Amino acid sequence: FEALERTFTEEWAAGAGQGYDDPAPIFVVGQPRTGTTLVERILAGHSRIEAAGELQQFGLCVRRVARAPLDAPLARAAAAAGADLRALGEAYIRAATPMRIGKPRF
Repeated sequence: FEALERTFTEEWAAGAGQGYDDPAPIFVVGQPRTGTTLVERILAGHSRIEAAGELQQFGLCVRRVARAPLDAPLARAAAAAGADLRALGEAYIRAATPMRIGKPRF
């Protein structure tokens, strides 16, 4: 967490560049046992949102697009910070599509 906090600062966000503009994904982020599953279920109660569960695709796409090492958290965070955000977004949407049932948001 310290590596993430030191790497993904407000300054990084201001200069990170353009991402991939797709309104479909809704990210619910949190530690285990903090209510994230409840939040997902509440959101999925909406007719235009589907629950996709705890997808692993985003982390896998970060590693692939950023060519981030698996065994070094500091190096992985630095590699991820330098990733092409548009390519990352495109890769994530492609990887998550097979897990979806077709509602506009997930």
